[in-house]
Amino acid sequence: MHPGWPLALAFVAPFFYIGLVLLLPSTAVIALSAARRPEARAPLALGLLAAVAAAGAATLPGFGAPFAWRAFVARAHADSGWQLGLSPTSSLLPLGYLLSGAHAREVVHTLLLVDGVGVLLLVVCGAWLPRRDPAAALLALLVAPWLAYVVAMDPLFGAFADWDLFSYGAAATSLLGAYAFVAWGRAAPRAFGWLLGLALAAASVHLLARWNALDVDLPRHLLESPYHVR
Repeated sequence: MHPGWPLALAFVAPFFYIGLVLLLPSTAVIALSAARRPEARAPLALGLLAAVAAAGAATLPGFGAPFAWRAFVARAHADSGWQLGLSPTSSLLPLGYLLSGAHAREVVHTLLLVDGVGVLLLVVCGAWLPRRDPAAALLALLVAPWLAYVVAMDPLFGAFADWDLFSYGAAATSLLGAYAFVAWGRAAPRAFGWLLGLALAAASVHLLARWNALDVDLPRHLLESPYHVR
């Protein structure tokens, strides 16, 4: 499709849910893929202009003016709750806590809650991802910023309680993990079928649990991903 569509979606998305700013690094893959083809360079330039214009128009409903990006950032900062977290000046975790074993356990717990199967497939089979593949690069540039967000941001109400802040990353980790799994499976077709069934069964149980059993063992979840509000 025309590169302007995904670019416009990525540029406008943060104005509806600010966490979707993590989509922006992946647009570099779209731009580079188009720039390599001479016939796609003009549509790419037009798409970039359209995306910037759309991002400018996105501030009209909330601020009454186009391109009010500075006001948007100021409001987002004021509403982020940084005053409540472990750092008195930032929404990021303090360096000492960032490097602590407690935080490492919380991150692992979060990843298991969000997408244990996808993360496991990615860790085990990631080396089989095709090199210089735009699809793998696109997904990797969705996973890496989200993972950096999970590691660095202060989850004020806990990774379990702030579920909406983390769950959409499962779309990226599950797709990239599955892509790596399929790439590995081409070299091991005998084991692939059995492991695929196991992965689908585990992912199905996990999905059903997220829908209907979020309150099961809630106190233990909260202990493993404690509240950070001071």
